[in-house]
Amino acid sequence: MSVIPVSSSSINLVAIIWPAEGKFDRIKQVCADHCVEVERNEPGVLRYELIEEDVEPYRLMMVETYESMDAIRQHSSSESFGTMFKTFEDEGLMDRAPDVFSGRPIAGFQSRS
Repeated sequence: MSVIPVSSSSINLVAIIWPAEGKFDRIKQVCADHCVEVERNEPGVLRYELIEEDVEPYRLMMVETYESMDAIRQHSSSESFGTMFKTFEDEGLMDRAPDVFSGRPIAGFQSRS
């Protein structure tokens, strides 16, 4: 397990993605491709992890950590982000809009060394 450099000033975000019926594999691939672009092009994103639920209704969860609000703004205005959501819309991949939760760490730990 790698240690993710977070601080009390980092911002965490979790997005629950609701795939449309029959679209799970496609939306998972679109999200995975986007993760590669984020890692390659967005140094202000400290963590960007796609998690697949293993029981129905088979949702996806993006777990994200940003170094600042500027990093979030840069991410949400990136070409890759726009392309991902355009693909979601054009192909009818989402059952509904993602549920998004954000906040800053106040207690607990990220990982053990």
